[in-house]
Amino acid sequence: MNPDQKFWWNWWVGLGTAVGTVGAVVVALWQAFRRPKPRLKLRLLRGEGEKTYLNSGESARYYHLHVWNERRSCPADEVQVYVSRVEEPESNPKRPWEGNVPLRWRDQESVQPFPRIGSARDCDLCMIETRSGLHLMPLFLPNSLSAHHPGKCALVLFVQARSNQADSKVMRVEILWDGVWSDDDTEMLGHMRISCD
Repeated sequence: MNPDQKFWWNWWVGLGTAVGTVGAVVVALWQAFRRPKPRLKLRLLRGEGEKTYLNSGESARYYHLHVWNERRSCPADEVQVYVSRVEEPESNPKRPWEGNVPLRWRDQESVQPFPRIGSARDCDLCMIETRSGLHLMPLFLPNSLSAHHPGKCALVLFVQARSNQADSKVMRVEILWDGVWSDDDTEMLGHMRISCD
């Protein structure tokens, strides 16, 4: 093979390699944009909450938000449910709390803190203890957020499930509690109402 033939042979091989590399990148990007993203959704798990007993023997009710992905084949990575705003319509002054604080996952101590959601998970929204009242359930408590309400209260929370790939719509959660506890699920629905939209 003479030098001219060698030059052209190497030139065509180099061109073919460059075109193949660019083609592979284009195909990978096309597939990434075509791939459907997760679709995260939120809803209240049970209106009457879930009655349980604390280690102290005191009765309590936990209220959970159910988080799921409508596209289970496209899991959402590092999912967390955040509260971005809390309003207390009946308080004076009527200044809302604003920030970003994550809610606890149900059984937080024994689960992965930022799970991958293909199948559904539940997070703790709030709880009511018979003696101490209503507690919001953030993973940590910012100084300016009032999470404990010993008696009758009205709260409006704005929550959103977020992941690396996609976020849910912001959901408005209204909590109305008249300060009364009942062991009966149906009766408790008359004292504690949570509505989501």
